[in-house]
Amino acid sequence: MKTKKKNRFLTFCFSLMPGAAEMYMGFMRTGTELMLFFLGMIMIPSFLGLEGLSILAVVIWAYGFFHANHLASLSDEEFAQVEDNDIFGMELFQKGKKKLQGNSRGIAVLLIVLSLILAVKAVTTISGQKKNA
Repeated sequence: MKTKKKNRFLTFCFSLMPGAAEMYMGFMRTGTELMLFFLGMIMIPSFLGLEGLSILAVVIWAYGFFHANHLASLSDEEFAQVEDNDIFGMELFQKGKKKLQGNSRGIAVLLIVLSLILAVKAVTTISGQKKNA
């Protein structure tokens, strides 16, 4: 889908959901990543019982809102030069066998940390139940 400037009012309305306005303007990769990051920052901390980290979802929402409205305010020439790049250079949607090349170590560390957090929570929950019994 080719990117194209769209109706400013609809862009504003879509910008209320991170990523939706970018998708509306044809920046599918950017929009999908923003939406995934936003929803992930709500669901993952809730799942881990770390609801305080959900505040990062507000940061992602603000970034998406201002990014979409900035794109909409560009002149036609500037808008035509904008590329649909990965937000954080993660190349999540890169084609080929090396989709997560360069990010595998970071992802592994993240998964290990999340596993440790879950293990500690499980141990503290079990020990808390034993004390109450």
